[in-house]
Amino acid sequence: MCLTFNPGSLRGVSGSCEKQLSSWMLDGQNHIQLQDYVTLVNPGVSQLCVRGDGRLLASAGWDHRVRVFGWKKLRPLAVLQYHTDMVLSVAFSDHQEPRQRLLAAGSKDQRVSLWSIYNQNADTC
Repeated sequence: MCLTFNPGSLRGVSGSCEKQLSSWMLDGQNHIQLQDYVTLVNPGVSQLCVRGDGRLLASAGWDHRVRVFGWKKLRPLAVLQYHTDMVLSVAFSDHQEPRQRLLAAGSKDQRVSLWSIYNQNADTC
């Protein structure tokens, strides 16, 4: 259903209609090697997005929630609840000032939510 890829680390994460996110890497011969997976509470992910600094991963869930994970180990960090229908897209802003970066989520409920998350101690990139 969806995937995101970090070309710097040759690492990607993919989501589907099932209850898991799969982490994988490309080896030297461009073969996909499954690394790990995270089991989700509810099935279905519409989109995945890695923040520009490579620290956070956001997922758009069919369960009306946005989930935030640490990129390195896919450790769950937050579940953002606002929408009343499935979340279809997520995107991080690339604002020059790291403390002003936002996460946007668009939903089938015809709303866009904006979130300021984990920006308090952001380093300058």
